[in-house]
Amino acid sequence: SAERFSVDVNEWYGEAKFDIMRPHRGCMDSASKIRTALQGSKFAISQSKKGNAAAASSEEEVSEAVKATRMVPQYHGPSKDMIHSNCATLELEMNCSEWNDGVELDDTIACLALQSILNGAVSLLDGSKSRSSTSSGEEGEVQSTVVSDLFSLSQLLSTTVSELKVVLEEEAKIGLNFITAEIEKETIEAKKKEEEKRKRAEAHAAKAGGGDAKADKDEFAGKSEAQIAKILKKRAEKEAKAAAKKAKKGGGTTAGAAGEVIITASSIFGVGTSLISAKLTTNPSLTPDTVSDLTSILENLLSGGIQRKPKIAKGTRDYLPDQMAIRDKAFQIIRRVFKSHGAVEIDTPVFELKD
Repeated sequence: SAERFSVDVNEWYGEAKFDIMRPHRGCMDSASKIRTALQGSKFAISQSKKGNAAAASSEEEVSEAVKATRMVPQYHGPSKDMIHSNCATLELEMNCSEWNDGVELDDTIACLALQSILNGAVSLLDGSKSRSSTSSGEEGEVQSTVVSDLFSLSQLLSTTVSELKVVLEEEAKIGLNFITAEIEKETIEAKKKEEEKRKRAEAHAAKAGGGDAKADKDEFAGKSEAQIAKILKKRAEKEAKAAAKKAKKGGGTTAGAAGEVIITASSIFGVGTSLISAKLTTNPSLTPDTVSDLTSILENLLSGGIQRKPKIAKGTRDYLPDQMAIRDKAFQIIRRVFKSHGAVEIDTPVFELKD
């Protein structure tokens, strides 16, 4: 949605806005994930920077959707923290409760926890509805409903979560359609550029006339067939390397059959968007397995696992938990023996100057 509404990632999700000015844990976590997913995107910039006056002038029509997209960290982060903490409270409360005949269980803590979880789910639901532009003016209905008993709260929460799943799937569908449309648009533009380039080359060749043939003849004058074949082979290899380098630099722009230009999602969208969209294309339903896969994608992006492969420095090694337990026990014995003989500890830097 941030790319669909051209929300500037640095302006609305930047470190200065959250890590420095509003260092709330949930907000910082949410903004960090968005920044990582949108890295390299050509769409997550403001319309003024893109020079798209038509889209900028229509901002009033989608102001609620744009606002909800810009403010995702402010309500998504705290809602996630609220849901997680109250789920832990609810789990503890349920494990501590024991049924006894004639004794009425006090469900105050469970009701408060469920109400907080419900508030968080409603906040996420309202945000997704606004981003999908499907708000019908009824999103406040759940929030304004006063429910005090545990059973009614549970039913209301179940209904809200089911609706949240449906709305999120609809938002994902809208996003996938946007990605497909933009890829087709970029492909058409790339084909036009290639066609213009080909026509210019043909015009240049026609203008040169027969001079090229004469130049080629003079170039290979006095050379044997084997020498000419060797020169042409080297030129072909050089052109192939240049084409491969250009395709790699394009970040996802490749050539298909007969030189056809193909644009991929990774060439114009954020690195996270291309990976997430590929997963949702194969399985658009937010099943537990799909959610787990999407979570893994974000974790890999945040850890750098997709962008880099960490290597162990030469002469060092990793210690696994079992090895660390043995190592720690050995060091405890060594420290105890040394201290019993009056030794004291010092700590020196891990690295030192060479000279």
